[in-house]
Amino acid sequence: MKVDLAYRVEKTQLSPRRCLLPLFEAIVNSMQAIEEAKRASGQVTISIVRDTKQRALSAAITPSQPITGFVVEDNGSGFTKGNYEAFDTEYTPHKRSQGGKGIGRFLWLKAFKKAEVDSTYPQNGHFNRRTFDFTISGGGIGKHRQQSKARAQDAKTIVRLIDFLPDYRTACPTNAEVIGRRIISHLLGYFLLENCPQITLKDDYEDTCISLNREFKEKMRLSRKPTHFQLEGQTFHLEHLCLASTAQSGHELHLCAQSRSVETEPLSDLIPALRGPLHNEEGKAFFYTPLLASPLLDQSVDWNRTRLDLPDERELHGEQELTRQAIVRKVVEKADSFLNDYLKPLREKNNRRIIEYIQQKAPKYRPLAKHRSAWFDRIAPSITDDALNLELYKLSREYDRELEVLSRKAKRAMKTEDSIKGHKDKFSEFLTEWNDQGIAKLADYVIHRKATLDFLAESISLLPNGKYPGEDQIHGIVCPLKTTSDDVPLEQMNLWIVDERLAYHHYLASDQPFGKLKPIVVPSDDRPDIITFTHACAFADKAFQSIVIVEFKRPMRNDYTEKENPITQVFRYVDHIRSGKALDRNGRPIPVTPSTPIYAYIVCDFTDKLKKFAKDRMFTLTPDGQGYFNFHSEYLVYTEMISFNKLLADAQQRNAAFFDRLRLPLEP
Repeated sequence: MKVDLAYRVEKTQLSPRRCLLPLFEAIVNSMQAIEEAKRASGQVTISIVRDTKQRALSAAITPSQPITGFVVEDNGSGFTKGNYEAFDTEYTPHKRSQGGKGIGRFLWLKAFKKAEVDSTYPQNGHFNRRTFDFTISGGGIGKHRQQSKARAQDAKTIVRLIDFLPDYRTACPTNAEVIGRRIISHLLGYFLLENCPQITLKDDYEDTCISLNREFKEKMRLSRKPTHFQLEGQTFHLEHLCLASTAQSGHELHLCAQSRSVETEPLSDLIPALRGPLHNEEGKAFFYTPLLASPLLDQSVDWNRTRLDLPDERELHGEQELTRQAIVRKVVEKADSFLNDYLKPLREKNNRRIIEYIQQKAPKYRPLAKHRSAWFDRIAPSITDDALNLELYKLSREYDRELEVLSRKAKRAMKTEDSIKGHKDKFSEFLTEWNDQGIAKLADYVIHRKATLDFLAESISLLPNGKYPGEDQIHGIVCPLKTTSDDVPLEQMNLWIVDERLAYHHYLASDQPFGKLKPIVVPSDDRPDIITFTHACAFADKAFQSIVIVEFKRPMRNDYTEKENPITQVFRYVDHIRSGKALDRNGRPIPVTPSTPIYAYIVCDFTDKLKKFAKDRMFTLTPDGQGYFNFHSEYLVYTEMISFNKLLADAQQRNAAFFDRLRLPLEP
């Protein structure tokens, strides 16, 4: 062969999982030879060759011996002079009309040590015989012999693929029936032809002889419906093929070129309702296996015939080309229509389950059920509730984006009177959807608040070990520890439990020492639980409009020392702040003015010790007896001491109207 064969084989791609591809190529060569010979009764026989040296010793352990090779025999045109010369040339248009690319023989040497060819073919009224070996070590063709006027009754070509290389031998299935179905699956396009040759698979070791044509027609193919469609000026042939579930492991789309399956795509990813087999009118389980063929796909198949070189719409930038995604979408549309009678009851059942889940467990998705229930067809049936919630979340985000686009269109439509009149009905419909989605989000947030307060109620209760949770647990419910507002978004904080106004801060620090605070310079390692700063936007000479301190104490604690007195702690923090320096927007220090209001919340249980601290500091008991308050004229700080019961009860009352609207009962 006039080529650097070793280099050519090295560059030929063949993964072990495609170990049977060289065999498929040999079978296709036989089919093309039969077509060339115009045989009305073409025959291809495939024989499995196994390693039987250790048969007697290992039969009890290994039911099937490893496969070492294959023999493919046909009664086609044979290795005539023209066919032989084409075989001995790296690139040739010899079989271009049949989809030949000349890759098959290189695949033989990629997976096998060598191939042997023995071909008897008619010529000038008699038969000639040609034999040769095909190996890398010999640089290609070796032991080439020709015999004129050979004794023969008919044309016959035998190709022996010898000595599977280790990686491919290991990956090769050892069961003849499995190999037969792999052959059928790869060559589905050929088996659908009326003049398909008779293909037989033999395995002397298993004493098996399988007619693959009969296997396909009687055991695999339940029904077929051919159809055509046009897309961007290209013609496509689509075979709606239903295969018995025993012959197929799932619903797959086959993208074919030159009557061979090149790429497959699992249809369950494209049509989620296709999970598990379907059942036809006779009750037989089947998998839907459409085959797509087109001159475009024939032209797009790569040299190794392992992939289709089609444009990807993610890589196109305004270019008008027919993409892989557009082709697959069209096939999915056709497939969905073909399978409608099978999918409709599955989708209706799945939709009932989704709507029931929304009504009982996820009311925030009610707008989807009302306005976009058709989208539920995208959700696979029988998934877990957690997976369903995630899918609904994705759809809800998509719905949000769609409504944002509609919102912009509606605003543009309002700019002229004519546009408003023309879009009145559509605008009204949009407002309905917009409001429904907004109400659903509010409901979700209210449910979140209710769950948070329920968790807070648990966190201030006595534990099974007879102790109360630490203040860190309660602190973490209100705001994550050791963070700042630069680290944690507002929606991950529950400052509203203490005071709704805390949400309007400009800077917050949680469990951070004064020395690390951005808005103020205070040389102290004291660590307030929560501190917030609100800037006075209207006046450049003021650093802050207000400062708020929140301090948590462990429920029912009664062992405070004077140094641990929370009132003393708060006043010490205020002293640090008053003596510190604030930073302006340029990072320059400015004094904290004496008039800057500071508010402090001490959240605790009023044990005897804390009541005494409050009395000694001249705190006033609130009318409900659940708290104390005080304004310190020297520190200029207003302090509230709030019991955990009051903290929880006040938060519940502030949200009671919303809870009642959603029929969320308050815990007693």
